[in-house]
Amino acid sequence: MIRRYVRATVVAFCLAAMIFGSLGVGGLQAQETKKKPSKSLPFLVVCAASFDRLMDDADYMFEVAGRPEISEVIGGALAGARDLKGLNRDSSAGLLLFLDGLTPEPIGYVPVKDIDEMMKTITIGPVTTNKKEEGLYEIRGPNQSLFAKVVGDYAFIGRSEASLDKDLSNPAQYTRRLSASYDLAVSLNLRAIPKASRDLLLDFLRASTETQLQQRDDEPDAAFRVRKAGGMANLESLEMFLTQAEEATIGFNVSAEEKDAYAEIVITADPKSEYAKLLNELGASRSQFTSLLATPASMTASASLKIDKNGRNFLKELLTVAQGELVKDLAKPKDSEEAKASPIAELFQSIQTTVTDGKLDFIVQLLGDPPGPFTLVGGVKIAEADHFNSGLAEIFGKLKDRSEFEKVETKVAEHRGVTLNRLQVKNIPDAAVRIFGKDHGLYVGAGNGALWFSIGAEDGLPTLKKVIDKVADAPVNDNPVTPAQFVLHLSSWLGMMERPDGSADAIVELMRDSFAQGGGTIRAELKPITNGMQARLTFDEGFIKLVGKAIGKRMDDRKN
Repeated sequence: MIRRYVRATVVAFCLAAMIFGSLGVGGLQAQETKKKPSKSLPFLVVCAASFDRLMDDADYMFEVAGRPEISEVIGGALAGARDLKGLNRDSSAGLLLFLDGLTPEPIGYVPVKDIDEMMKTITIGPVTTNKKEEGLYEIRGPNQSLFAKVVGDYAFIGRSEASLDKDLSNPAQYTRRLSASYDLAVSLNLRAIPKASRDLLLDFLRASTETQLQQRDDEPDAAFRVRKAGGMANLESLEMFLTQAEEATIGFNVSAEEKDAYAEIVITADPKSEYAKLLNELGASRSQFTSLLATPASMTASASLKIDKNGRNFLKELLTVAQGELVKDLAKPKDSEEAKASPIAELFQSIQTTVTDGKLDFIVQLLGDPPGPFTLVGGVKIAEADHFNSGLAEIFGKLKDRSEFEKVETKVAEHRGVTLNRLQVKNIPDAAVRIFGKDHGLYVGAGNGALWFSIGAEDGLPTLKKVIDKVADAPVNDNPVTPAQFVLHLSSWLGMMERPDGSADAIVELMRDSFAQGGGTIRAELKPITNGMQARLTFDEGFIKLVGKAIGKRMDDRKN
């Protein structure tokens, strides 16, 4: 398996453009006419930092997984690939995608030490090579021929000789920043896409969206309104990205020094655009719940963000539809005036005011010690909390006669100005019982500018009270916080992944082994950068160990 992997990697480095041929791009052949080299910029760059850097990552992964012998197997397989002779294993390789009108044109690039040796290395795959002239080679594959042109320290590979008539003198100008930050990266340069091409794409998206958002046969009006509002919000957000963003990058990196791996998306916008202003304001809001972020928790999700116009419009429509359906189902008004007078309408008035204010501020945490039971607690900042409580009391009163609920209790507790109600459903799934305990229920109420809730058994109410106290007693904190984040300590969940008899799937056993000495934390963060945003997903060393162990186990299974 390792030998096949290495061979495939070598061929991919040298023949990256062939990928696009197999996807149908090859049918859009460039004209076989000589022309003056074009100075056009690539609109898409795919970059691998270097072959040796990827191999160093693999060595690190197998070392922490306790399987260093796999690295030796890889080294032996490289010998069968001529040790990549002819290639500069310390420099980046990848793909540049240019746009010639509406035709995408892929150009692969690989770093070269000796072009003749590189051509010999390529022939380990199902290809042959032919030197046409000095610095120009033909690479004959099973389905098509490609052409390689040497410029400086790189060989550029295209689908025709004409496709290589570009200014290819310095690929580092596109890749240096990417290879410095990531092991693997893909970068979309929207500035290199002509306005006419973007406009054509937008026209297509608008027409396609308009067709898809037609009301379907037998689709309820409420569902159609929500789907249409969501589709329009997505379209408008995409239009803003295509017309005002400058660059979008997806990158992946493994760091032996930091003992983690991360994947991230970075978007930058025209500094003078509305989009840049929106992204710059991501971190402008202070959270009411900052004091809870230091609380040890198996899971934490929090956000303190401004809601953009598209988001506000969608949420307003969603709330309007939800209000109409809930009032109709529970209050059963005789007419529209009675519907407007329902206390449930006051609850939605509170939420609508919150949306109009344009700020989303919430936190959700799973508290408790493994293997449980746990308590899920959360808080959401809302406007007009008294109106919300009036509607909540009305809803709970209407639910008391519903057969699906075991208990529905109003005003079971009041704490720090928060009036709490409790609801318990019948026929609780076994999985929920294992997480939250027997006879768990939902506590929910509002007060002092926030909606609070918890799901738990006997610890549900006291845990929620402690959380409310921690927020109420916290000193004013003006320190900046991450606008949105999610932290999951997966090791805390392993007990919940077991079967009732204590057994577990093989992947759970691998995770238990990988996280035995700590680790198993996933962290997602969204934060602003200058005229842009960065969203990063980080995995600690326990996950690197897990991947290495999984590969090793698969190799062992194939031998047996």
